[in-house]
Amino acid sequence: MRRIFIAGILLAAGATGPRAQERSGGEFNPYHLDDSIVVSANRLATPVRQIASSITVITADDIRRSQAGNVTEILRSVPGLNVVQAGGPGQQTAIFMRGTNSEHVQMLIDGVKINDPSSPSNAVNLATLALDNIDRIEILRGPQSVLYGSDAMGGVIQIFTRTGLGRPQVGLSVEGGSLNSHAERLWVHAGTERHDYSMELSRRSTDGVSATSGNGDLEDDGFDNTTVTAALAYRPSTKTQLRLVGRMADSDTDLDQSYGALDDPNYTMNSKERFLSACFGHDIQAGRWTQRFGTYLTDYERSTVDRVDGKHPGDTNDTRYDGRRTKFDWQSTVMWGESQRFSLGLETEEDRLDQALFFGSLWGDYESRIEGAAARTSAVYGQGEFNLGQRLFANAGWRYDDHDTFGTKATYRLAGAFLIDALGMKCRAAYSTGFKAPALFQIYDPTTGNRALRPERTRGGEFGLEVRLLDNRLALGATYFHTSFDNLIQFGAVTGRMANVAKARTRGVESFAEVDFGSTRIRCDYTYTNARDRQSNLALVRRPGNKAAVQVDQLLTQSLEFHAEGIYTGKREDTDYAPWPPVRVILHGYTTVNLAGQYRFKPGIGVFGRISNVFDANYEEVLYFSPVPRTISVGIDLVL
Repeated sequence: MRRIFIAGILLAAGATGPRAQERSGGEFNPYHLDDSIVVSANRLATPVRQIASSITVITADDIRRSQAGNVTEILRSVPGLNVVQAGGPGQQTAIFMRGTNSEHVQMLIDGVKINDPSSPSNAVNLATLALDNIDRIEILRGPQSVLYGSDAMGGVIQIFTRTGLGRPQVGLSVEGGSLNSHAERLWVHAGTERHDYSMELSRRSTDGVSATSGNGDLEDDGFDNTTVTAALAYRPSTKTQLRLVGRMADSDTDLDQSYGALDDPNYTMNSKERFLSACFGHDIQAGRWTQRFGTYLTDYERSTVDRVDGKHPGDTNDTRYDGRRTKFDWQSTVMWGESQRFSLGLETEEDRLDQALFFGSLWGDYESRIEGAAARTSAVYGQGEFNLGQRLFANAGWRYDDHDTFGTKATYRLAGAFLIDALGMKCRAAYSTGFKAPALFQIYDPTTGNRALRPERTRGGEFGLEVRLLDNRLALGATYFHTSFDNLIQFGAVTGRMANVAKARTRGVESFAEVDFGSTRIRCDYTYTNARDRQSNLALVRRPGNKAAVQVDQLLTQSLEFHAEGIYTGKREDTDYAPWPPVRVILHGYTTVNLAGQYRFKPGIGVFGRISNVFDANYEEVLYFSPVPRTISVGIDLVL
């Protein structure tokens, strides 16, 4: 119990998740936890069997087997999620969780909230987020504002950076394939009981495909990305850890316009992203009382340039978006008995935005600036966790936020899980409320901004049942969810400004079945989602009613392994803005199949490969934007 508790505090203080790194030579790491422990659900290390929320964990082994190149690809098979990309590699990518808007999903990297303060709604663009140096990803579904505040109305996705373990190792990976794509990675890591470090440099480049779909002479839209990550930790004793984590990325993306075959040969975007965290965790009293302090920085710089060309003789574009978030937090946790604990936390964060826009066209020019816009949110939260006889696990939490413009907002959460070990059964239920603060653009834009905006609100519940049989070789489960949203911010046609005018409702079922025979694992997931506007009763766009995924992992020998996945996305609605007034259209359903494999000649030398979209399915995730065709990539990795 002490080992789990100390590790949980250090993880919450910025350490990585349980699978810190592959073991090297059998070294023991006292801060290593197995995959039955999660961190995001309670902001402390907690056994999965005690969690009442719906949570999915993607481990380092899952990432390696899939050979996915970015976070977008690895999330596509997760139940309850729908990933939508407007074109090929590097193009704008959004994620809908249980039918919620993309800005209702809070994303973190080692505790750093990476929702973009310079975007119109604080949403995250996943297109530039590489999988390099990532140890695990935890996906927590349902409203989570009690522990995570604004932007977590739909759920939380947290990424943990790899922790070094064992003797110093250096690795090199080189990969190439279709669309003139290539990728290179160089990494180093090591760790002892006192300190650890991991660093990685990666570069990815592709000619891509035309972002816009259609016929005719369409040029390819390329993507280049360079990412640097580093994680350093120092433990002067078993009770204390200081951890520093940083991730920096620089990307160049070729863009196209939308609403028809509007190919644009010289429309480009550059984006720079910096995420930094410094956390200190200390176990004051023998695993009974712990403190955690953290400071975090999120920094985005984006610019787009579009000059006049033959296809668009009157169109120009020159924009700049700079967004920054600084955050400080403190959390104190007291544990009594063997299984009861209470956490109290304080947070304060400030978002800042500078923006300069210029758009030119045959109908006239538009120019707008936002300089020095800022908003601060401060909060206090508390959560109690209770364990009755190792069968009933319950928690209750509350939060109080104070925002510069709209004032205060209170949220709460109740959850419980009941275990029937004789039947291998777990029953769980949760009910919670949440909110989302208006984005800086929505408040301060000189044309459409509204300083009287109120926070968006949500309330939702879920009930789930899981059964594990045959010594955990067979697992079955299903969850029903229902969430309502009020005060949603949209453009007000009457006022000409942003307003709290929309309401929505999502409900559905997530189910899974998994068989694990050691060398063979098969998992099937199915999600039904009904997401609708409560005023018009129209379906929310780009949310499929039905989605299913099948994954097969096969260890053929100790050196050869194979991964296959098939993902079905059902029909969904989108809006066509080419005609006026806009009209609703149906995007047809589609299935993609991906294959991956890896063979190790000997320890330290291996080859790997992936075939994406094996049957070259033709589809649109966003109306008028192209899918990625069948692609093949192969590579080699060396570890010294």
